[in-house]
Amino acid sequence: MASLLTVAGSRIALVSNRTYVFGRSQDCDVPVDDGMCSREHARITVGTTGQTVVVEDMDSRNGTYVNSARITGRTLLTDGCRLQIGATIYLLSLLEEPRAAQNVLLETGTLAWDQFAPGITRDRGVVRTVNQDKAEFSGQLASFPVIDVLSILNRAARNGTLYVETAEHRARIEIRDGEIHNAVCGEAMDFDALFIMSKERSGFFWLIESDAACKRTMFGSTDHILLDLCRTIDEDAATDPTR
Repeated sequence: MASLLTVAGSRIALVSNRTYVFGRSQDCDVPVDDGMCSREHARITVGTTGQTVVVEDMDSRNGTYVNSARITGRTLLTDGCRLQIGATIYLLSLLEEPRAAQNVLLETGTLAWDQFAPGITRDRGVVRTVNQDKAEFSGQLASFPVIDVLSILNRAARNGTLYVETAEHRARIEIRDGEIHNAVCGEAMDFDALFIMSKERSGFFWLIESDAACKRTMFGSTDHILLDLCRTIDEDAATDPTR
């Protein structure tokens, strides 16, 4: 059965031979609590076999995106693609039992996690990256790269600390009202730290919400910062023959 996974790990089952309207209205088949979403935003049609899923935008204000590209007509979705409706991103799975993007355990190494990420639990050398009492927003980088995550948090004007864990890096990004205030990844700071994490495609992220004051060392708008990141990553890929 086809399904849509949210960043927080919940699953929306898509029944064969059905049409679903996504939107802010409670009358929609799938209500989306998102200020960037129109009352009737997008329509998803599932084929008779359950393996064909098509999306179309319903003249929404902010558009519907598939893999970061705005769609203009009926668009066929493929397994693993990212669907963005307003500021909400879904991952399409055509597998029978999709792997939820939560409750994932990571090896910790020697880092003192109670200092790096307060509220994250550790048991016998393993960190539970998604503490159900603390983490409000979490997922896997393979499905939701850091740039996408930061864009979601920016549009939703969220507050808190975004933690990112990969095999080689651990990063902490402070966000207030959706704007990036600072970023740390090892010895790298701010834009350099974001650049390192934005290239990662394997690992995990989670947000611990907080509106407490924090030092701001990045003063440009997050929209411009993300555009600069995309441009820098493209330039880096073009000059590196191993990519």
